Amino acid sequence: MKYLQELTFINQLMVMTKTYRNIEYTYMISETWNGIKYDNYHCNDRNLLDGLETSMFTKLSEQDMRDEIDHLIDQRQDLLQIQDLVYEARRDWYSNTYSGEYTGD
Repeated sequence: MKYLQELTFINQLMVMTKTYRNIEYTYMISETWNGIKYDNYHCNDRNLLDGLETSMFTKLSEQDMRDEIDHLIDQRQDLLQIQDLVYEARRDWYSNTYSGEYTGD
């Protein structure tokens, strides 16, 4: 329970919207319940994430945020194809392999 209480008391000290490759993301400096400051970057740009199985992502450095935006833009078609293959594998497994009983995994 202490862990949940600690998460509840995180303070936002600064919030700033930034743009990279025409994609908006938010830079935040936050402070934990015990006074430790940390940076984080949050992106939920609908144009970037449209069609992908995520609605947002967070990174701890600006370079990591930019690298992820680059990856999602530059590899978009590959990511969508991989996602389609995963959907197809799931459909196949549930229709041909899954017995409907809990397997413990």
